[in-house]
Amino acid sequence: MRAELAPSTAYDDLPYTRGGDVDRADVGALVRSAVDGDAAAWKALVEGLSPLVWSVVRAHRLSDADAHEVYQTVWFRFAQHLGRIREPQKAGSWLASTARHECLKVLKSLRRLTPTDDPQLLDRVSEDRTPEQSLLDSEEAAVESERVRRLWQEFEELGERCRQLLRILMASPPPSYQEVSAALGIAVGSIGPLRQRCLRRLRARLGGTGGGMRDEMDDDETFDEAYDGQDADADLLEEELRRAAGILDPVPAQLRQIAVEAYALHDLDARIAELTFDSVVDAIPVRGATDVPRMLTFRAGEVTVDVEVTGDGLMGQVLPPQQASVEVLSGPQTGAPLTTDDMGRFTYADSPAGPFALRLRTGREAIVTDWLTV
Repeated sequence: MRAELAPSTAYDDLPYTRGGDVDRADVGALVRSAVDGDAAAWKALVEGLSPLVWSVVRAHRLSDADAHEVYQTVWFRFAQHLGRIREPQKAGSWLASTARHECLKVLKSLRRLTPTDDPQLLDRVSEDRTPEQSLLDSEEAAVESERVRRLWQEFEELGERCRQLLRILMASPPPSYQEVSAALGIAVGSIGPLRQRCLRRLRARLGGTGGGMRDEMDDDETFDEAYDGQDADADLLEEELRRAAGILDPVPAQLRQIAVEAYALHDLDARIAELTFDSVVDAIPVRGATDVPRMLTFRAGEVTVDVEVTGDGLMGQVLPPQQASVEVLSGPQTGAPLTTDDMGRFTYADSPAGPFALRLRTGREAIVTDWLTV
């Protein structure tokens, strides 16, 4: 999965030829093979697209704990919806969009928001020994290490808009503009100019000429005139950022393994109960309220599942009322089964820690709710 370093070129209609194991043209075929039971195809998808998901999550500057949970939720949901994705060849955009929406929900909840502007990030060492890290172990390690750290520090000092865009572009293999658009919710046509502008700003900071300039976009025209014609090394600078991300902020090995194991969640026989109401997104916040329960509603055809999540656990009800076995899932492993009462109600004594879903088994069918980060 680790990319060979090569200058970036155009994005939109080219395959993943600049690094990585997955060619964009093969993504659709890999998805279809995974649907048919090919675990190796699923692993190839994880290896090829994990950096994209991780870059989207990191671009939203969640705390480490929340970033790990969102990453898992995205892959759990991808496995769950694998056979229902209408355009398998656009799986990267599906993953990027899902990651973005999950990040925004976590940010909106405000309960555990801790931006990742921790200076210890610059001293973080990955558990994986990457080719980039091997370079830092060489005789030129001290010089190269200082350059990588300074590049990352200057990147962190950019405005939010540039940080988000460049962090997503750092994914290896590089994402398409369609995937970037899905990750940020911006028009494809605006990505190229914004990319150039942000790389100019970063280059100016590295050259010591941008520290006193504003990093937001209100002075673009003046800035662009000052750096007109100096974009020849933009692709190389982006590759340097990609390498720095591979050293300082790679996809954690344990998360990648969890994503591989998520293939066990692929179940074409289970109906998906889609989330139709989430109080984090859909309810009007109450000023001054603390420890507010999270209210969720899932629907699969005529079956509705209402759930209330608190710090003490969760309780829910299946409607219309019916007896069912309910499992609280926290990953590919089977959860402890609960049984609804005559009114369809059930309780679970522990609050879900991390991503969770519910699996209901009635006398006729199995239903699984959408995965959520709590």
